[in-house]
Order: sequence, then structure tokens, then C-alpha cells
Amino acid sequence: MSKPLTTQEQAQLDVILAMVDVIKTSKSIPSGHLYAAVMSKVSLNAYHQIIGMLKRAGIVTEEFDVLTYVAKV
Repeated sequence: MSKPLTTQEQAQLDVILAMVDVIKTSKSIPSGHLYAAVMSKVSLNAYHQIIGMLKRAGIVTEEFDVLTYVAKV
């Protein structure tokens, strides 16, 4: 059985899920616009790490700084 998430881990997960929801709802969004929406919650470095993770997971693609939701979930 896995242990519950810490408050910090839950907050990080909430930000990631919110980012995915915005991209999914928009279908595509300029990366800079998305970062502007979350910059009070995550650093630029963390933002790039999250976007990289979402791209590697096949959830989004990025072309010309536009993020597009591609997951079938």
C-alpha cells in the first residue's frame, strides 16, 4: 500500500493537473500564456520540467512554442 501524498506533493500534483486541464480544454495554447497563468505557483525551471514530463508521457506535443493536447485520456 502506498503512503499518502505530503501537502507539498499534493500541491505539485494539483498544479500539474490544472496545467493539463487548461491544455486539454483549450486543445492548444501558447506555452508562454500557460506559464503566465501558473507563474505564481511554479518557477520557470519547474514549469519546463513539467512540460518535458507531459511531452515524454505523450500527453502534449509542442511545436513553435504551442502546446497541444494529444492524449486519448
